[in-house]
Order: sequence, then C-alpha cells, then structure tokens
Amino acid sequence: MNYEGAVKAMKGGKDWNLSKFNRATQSKRQVGSIFKTYVYLAALNKGTSINQTMLDAPIVGQEWSPKNFGNKYEGRISIKRAFAKSSNVIAVKLSDIVGRDLIIEEVRKLGVTSKIPNELSMPLGVAEMSLLEVVGSYVPICGEGKPIIPYGIEEINLRNGDRFWKREKPERKKIISYKINNKGIENRLVKKKANECFVSLDEKGEHFSTEDLKVFLFNNNFKNLKFIVGSTDGIQKGILEKSNKVISLSKMTLTHSFALIILLEQIYRSATIVSNHPYHRV
Repeated sequence: MNYEGAVKAMKGGKDWNLSKFNRATQSKRQVGSIFKTYVYLAALNKGTSINQTMLDAPIVGQEWSPKNFGNKYEGRISIKRAFAKSSNVIAVKLSDIVGRDLIIEEVRKLGVTSKIPNELSMPLGVAEMSLLEVVGSYVPICGEGKPIIPYGIEEINLRNGDRFWKREKPERKKIISYKINNKGIENRLVKKKANECFVSLDEKGEHFSTEDLKVFLFNNNFKNLKFIVGSTDGIQKGILEKSNKVISLSKMTLTHSFALIILLEQIYRSATIVSNHPYHRV
C-alpha cells in the first residue's frame, strides 16, 4: 500500500476455490502491541515530549496489574525508550494520562472503524481489526500525515479505449503534525554543550561539495556532532536559527530516506578522503 492508499498486493487465502473468505479484509484479530503506536501518537499530539520520563515498574495495588514481557523493567526511562522496548506498563500508564477517549478518537481519525473496547487493557491491543485496517491506519503515521481510504482499482476502461469509470481522489486533510517533537529538539539546542555541534539539513541551507563537507567534519575537531533531518513539513524556524550550521544536500527535493543515505555516504566518503582510501577518486 502506498501513501495514497493504493493496495499494490494482497493475499486473502491459499486457494479461492477452497475458500472465498478474504483473511486480509474480513478476518479480524487482536492487534496486540501494534495498538501502542496509537497511544503514543495521541500522547505526542497532546504535547507529551519524547524525552519525558515515566517509571517502568510493576503496577501494584490496583485491581488489574499488567506486566512487561518477561517481567523485565528498566526503572525511570524516557517515552522514546518505552516505545522502543514496547513497555506494557508505561503504555497503560500513558493511556490513563492521555485519556482512552482521546486515544479512540485518534484511532478513528486514522481510518479504523472496528470496535475499540474502552477498557484498561485497551493500550495492549485487545481490539480486533482486519489486516487492511491496520496497514491503512499506519500509512498516515509513516507517510504524509494524511488518512487514506484503501483502494485497488484506479480506473476501468472499455475495450475500445473509452473510460468507463475513474476513481475520484478524496480530499485528505493532514491529521498528524510532524512538528510535535520539534519543541523538544529546540529546547535541546538551547541547552547544548560547548563541545556539541548541531547541523540541520534544509533545502535553503548552504550548499556543500564533498570537499567542503570533509573540511567541515575533520578540521573543526568536533567532539559531539549531530545532524537534524526534518519531516515532510521541514524544520521549524526556531531549530534552524539555533543550529550551528544549516546545509543543503541538493537543490532537488529528496525523500528523507534518500537524504539519510546520501548524508551517510558523504560522511563516509569524506572519511576516505582524509585516510587516502581509494573509495573516493578525483
């Protein structure tokens, strides 16, 4: 499925003649930890910082006490770390702070229509959804922040070439703001240490050649160098102003995946130039 909702491939079963039941669209299963993404999304949209800390420890003294997988706990950790390790207890605690009604509202915005039980275990994925629903709900999270309606047919043409039907693109409004984490980054820039250098990548930044990058990286004796790659909305003005350097990889628009690959390759190439490695040939 792409960011527009076009389903590129689907397998609903082994043999249509044996079973007409489409397991991708008709079968529903409990989604488990997949649901935690919705919990954290609601929290971030509400203003929670990924650097905020919570106690990853057993919940005691309550009627229901969820446990982490393997009974492993890490004490006080950041929201970011809790999401990475898929902490059950923090997902439940966070849902209490954010509010289960708000979480359900966020899930609906993502296009999920299945019943979402409004109960304590909701953040651990007791809701049952189809595979198509789950994939479709993740598209705006991974893509442009806009909800989609999954579809499999773009248009239907007759044998003589006349168009019989064409899909009309629905209006899609952005429901996820990728600026929700930027405030935390801006605060981090304000508190940066003397040996830290933050470099933001922006299309309006200074254009560097490979040689320029090599000089910048290896002639400044940086102890702690960090690169900031913006979202589809770009990098906020406050972050750009507080960055030590703003550079542009190209005048062309690049996807973030390509931007990261190009950046890593150029850093590696710069290092090979310094070490006289044959990788870089001039």
